Amino acid sequence: MKIKQILYQVAIIVTLCVYLYYLVYRVRYTINPDCLILSLGFFYAEVHGFVSLFLFFCSDFWLAHRFPENSFTLLCHPL
Repeated sequence: MKIKQILYQVAIIVTLCVYLYYLVYRVRYTINPDCLILSLGFFYAEVHGFVSLFLFFCSDFWLAHRFPENSFTLLCHPL
């Protein structure tokens, strides 16, 4: 594995940990019990953002290195 890819993976893990810590902080200290529906709506939006970011990072965690085929081979043998 290349060093560059390992650095990306470390950055992904750190980012997700910080985001998860922020979500725990939001639940513990900033949910307004007087206006619970609105607070939970905003919290749901932030959880949705976390899930979306997690899924995006899953697609980039293990990158496949693909090499193009020889163009001469593609011209001689069409699909």
